[in-house]
Amino acid sequence: MLEKWTIWKPIEIPKGNYEVTNIMQNDKGTLIKLNDGVNKIDVLFEGFVVALRVCDEGSRIKTVMEVQQSQSDRFYFSEWPLYMVENSMFGKWLIDESCGIYADGELEHISIVTANEVIDILTTYQPVISLTKD
Repeated sequence: MLEKWTIWKPIEIPKGNYEVTNIMQNDKGTLIKLNDGVNKIDVLFEGFVVALRVCDEGSRIKTVMEVQQSQSDRFYFSEWPLYMVENSMFGKWLIDESCGIYADGELEHISIVTANEVIDILTTYQPVISLTKD
């Protein structure tokens, strides 16, 4: 696997078993809500995201297992939801599909991984992330 998945900590978030409770995309942006029963995380992309892919975790088992193996940690995706992906295959696919609209290195691949979903976001800017108590 050429991709490199790294835990991303843009703000201090308590470890927990987060689940996706809502995904909303409209003319104001893309909002992804997570909840672990105690803490709520809002990941808000204000404006247009280049691409959004939402999959059941079982549909991404190959990637999940490869990342866990590369990290020598079968619990790598436990208790933390936010990741940055370098050398993204999703990003490379989009660059190819866009026929040059986006250049290599222009897109960030942010991934949200829970026990039930893997959400991939390709964007040119970082989201606003907020944490509140449930």
